Amino acid sequence: MIERFANDTIDVACPSCQRQATLTIAHLEAEPVSRCGACGGELELDRRGIIEAVKDVDRAMNELKDAIERVNRHL
Repeated sequence: MIERFANDTIDVACPSCQRQATLTIAHLEAEPVSRCGACGGELELDRRGIIEAVKDVDRAMNELKDAIERVNRHL
């Protein structure tokens, strides 16, 4: 689980009815399939790609935090 981003959301248009669905990162990690709340159609998205991108951002933020802490120690 990517705790820092668990409650952040992504909007996905339903391919069946075109309504917008809002999913949390936690949902994307936990559920293998997402369905439209309006029509029940399966939402098409690259779960693995999205989760990997979020993990990349999380790693980059941790590296930035570490770099800032190193700089602050030398001030």
